[in-house]
Amino acid sequence: MEHLARTPDDEVYGPKTCSISRCRIVLCLVLVGLVSCQRNVPDQLAMPRQKAPKALFDDSHGVPTTLESLRGSIVILDWWATWCRPCQQEMPILINIARRYNREEVRVLGISGEDEDWADVEAFGSAYAITFPLLRSPASLARQFDVNAFPTIIFIDRAGRIAQLSEGALSEKQFSVVIDRLRTEQTDAPTRSTFNGTQ
Repeated sequence: MEHLARTPDDEVYGPKTCSISRCRIVLCLVLVGLVSCQRNVPDQLAMPRQKAPKALFDDSHGVPTTLESLRGSIVILDWWATWCRPCQQEMPILINIARRYNREEVRVLGISGEDEDWADVEAFGSAYAITFPLLRSPASLARQFDVNAFPTIIFIDRAGRIAQLSEGALSEKQFSVVIDRLRTEQTDAPTRSTFNGTQ
């Protein structure tokens, strides 16, 4: 499978992340038993939440998808890039998650965070037999969601609020734990006045 040519930033890899900003490198400490480098604060799900920024994503045919149209579903935004090795490793897990849950209850969206050619994105999708939507966003939208590394996983609850932001590839168990908690909770979780990505 062919990928886009690397840029200097592509050479910086954490154990489970790819850096996308020279001025903000995610430093990962490899410890015994540590399988991912994440920016998680313990139990983000219990913290007050802010409504997700308004987002408009386009597919390869220019058909738009908005987060507002997915209200009522749990949404998983996976910011990724074709050249990102941890993203490649995580894709089979995301495919399994998308298949396991009812599509109306849990929606997985793969967001290409770089200005990659659609031909490369679609070739990647075909190579991995990806069944969930592959979309693209401008860099300005990634900044609104505080995306600074690939992959970045953002969980959005049924009320359209940021429930958790994780930098680095997650295991299938980690995905399941968050999703199952969001499935069982009511939509009246505390709401914050602002979202700065750090929860």
